[in-house]
Amino acid sequence: MVERRLEEDAAGVKEQFGCKELAHDVDFLYVIADVVAYAIQYNHASNRLLPTLCDGDGVLPGLEGDADPVFAYSEYVKWAMNYTSTSPNDWNIAGFTNTSMSEDNMMRQWMYQSCVEFGYFQTAPVEMPLRSRRVDLAYHLEVCARLFSAPLRPDTAEINISRGGKGIGGTQILFTNGLADPWKELSILDDAPFDGRVRAVTMEGEAHCANWRPSEHDSKAVSAARQAERDIISKYTSASTTNNGQKSPGGSYSGWVGMLIVMVALLALCCAAGAGVAVAKIKAPRLPL
Repeated sequence: MVERRLEEDAAGVKEQFGCKELAHDVDFLYVIADVVAYAIQYNHASNRLLPTLCDGDGVLPGLEGDADPVFAYSEYVKWAMNYTSTSPNDWNIAGFTNTSMSEDNMMRQWMYQSCVEFGYFQTAPVEMPLRSRRVDLAYHLEVCARLFSAPLRPDTAEINISRGGKGIGGTQILFTNGLADPWKELSILDDAPFDGRVRAVTMEGEAHCANWRPSEHDSKAVSAARQAERDIISKYTSASTTNNGQKSPGGSYSGWVGMLIVMVALLALCCAAGAGVAVAKIKAPRLPL
């Protein structure tokens, strides 16, 4: 329905959604779908995104009677952007062109990893898609070309071979997942096959990165997960002692925790590479970020 109206009056429907600055039609279709995906991915008790999406939560109009579903959808998108203090360009994956360094500017790096290694492209499924079918592999590869001025393609098969996929051969690796997180299927949820080399901590009812948020809204599941993580990481760091009981260089708790967090994030992405789109093997040039 949105696509049909986009064909009839692109400027009008973009303005209706508060996205008139998105000149590219498929960028617009990606953004309005991602706002919905975000509500599901980051659903947790401390925000109103999913309740408002599902039933209005007393904030938005419902769909009773002859209500226009596109109007209700557009009202949610505008409300969600206001609620999260974001603009359409903050959601636009083709808009991550800022090369300046800052602690909040990491999406360009993420897109580069997606374009050359992991894939991870969120395309429309064949059955009952929530995204437009115009958000396909060709669109994502075109975004990669726009961002990095080169025809990049991820070689997910090679990445899975070189990193091991889910058959991880490393040790002292920790995976954490909320069981309400759609991305959990791409991670390690059961550590039994790894004989202690790899550990997994899960959080019932929690969503994406629940244990990485500030702790003032911790559920019992998140509190238990944080304690389990402390215990596991303490065991990992204690392994850095030498035979005479002295700490090896760089063996401080804070230093090792920082390194482990990076390792957890990167290895989780590598495991998830299996969900990336399999494409022809093309050696991607390493471009400056």
